Amino acid sequence: MAFWFGRKSAPEVRPYVPVWLAGETNSGEFVRGYRARLDEVSRRNPVGLRAVRLVAGLTGSLPLYSEEGDAKAVELVRAGRAPMILDELSSVTVQLVNEGQVLLNADTDAMASGANLAVIGEELIQFGRAEQLEPGLFRLSHLLRGPRGTEWAASTHEIGERFCLFNSAALASIDLPASATGAALRVISHGIADSAPLPEAQRAVSGEAMRPPPVCHLRAWRAGASVHLSWIRRSHRGWAWNDGVGVPADSFPERYRLTVTGPEGQLELECDEPGAIFDSASLPAMAGQMVEIEVRTIGPMALSRPQLTSLTL
Repeated sequence: MAFWFGRKSAPEVRPYVPVWLAGETNSGEFVRGYRARLDEVSRRNPVGLRAVRLVAGLTGSLPLYSEEGDAKAVELVRAGRAPMILDELSSVTVQLVNEGQVLLNADTDAMASGANLAVIGEELIQFGRAEQLEPGLFRLSHLLRGPRGTEWAASTHEIGERFCLFNSAALASIDLPASATGAALRVISHGIADSAPLPEAQRAVSGEAMRPPPVCHLRAWRAGASVHLSWIRRSHRGWAWNDGVGVPADSFPERYRLTVTGPEGQLELECDEPGAIFDSASLPAMAGQMVEIEVRTIGPMALSRPQLTSLTL
């Protein structure tokens, strides 16, 4: 038997609406429609953006088939042409030397084929939208950040950095020996009947192209008296990771250098698997202290840039 003791009246309580699900109006109502809500989550909430990447990676390894209708979507996913996850939070304003040049928009398919590839500072980007503010001045957005292993440069930008749009038809590859690393490279452009002074550019040879790609998804956690590390390797043969699971095999041996730094010193070792287990007592820190962990891929000619994480013992 159930008893009702009455119900006390109370003012209406409005549910809390996270900012990434709130509409553009002052009422704070939910954005109407699934498409609009998905756009808000992926564009305005970094957590949602990360969740989309994880789900896309996991589903990429599942077998796909079409029970009815056009199977073209399945073919696109199998071919690795599923929609890219782009940076919609950032934009950059660039001033072109040639004010008569015009930058054009590019859709997702064109960007997947390499359209609008440019360099800003040391980071490669691709842009989907180019808004002209005045002659020669453009605001670039809808960005694909850090392709071809340049994600490390995403946090190094400064105002006034160089911007260069790549023209694949005009690119020329020049092979340099490893001994050129550290030297100054001087390039002079000239054509028939050109008169002095000729345009030139100089750049120090950093040897960046000799580095293998760094690992990704580095994780560290404690399990009893042990510390576990895991990461995902990246192939020397290509930069695409279409399914988020499998990595193309290559002929180079898989080898990594691990460095653990703590208040008591530094521990360094090498391994040939994407993971390691340490006894906590062997690490250069006491219980409650923090250690910094660095993992580098050992390439045929150089070490990769480091992937870093930290852990409190």
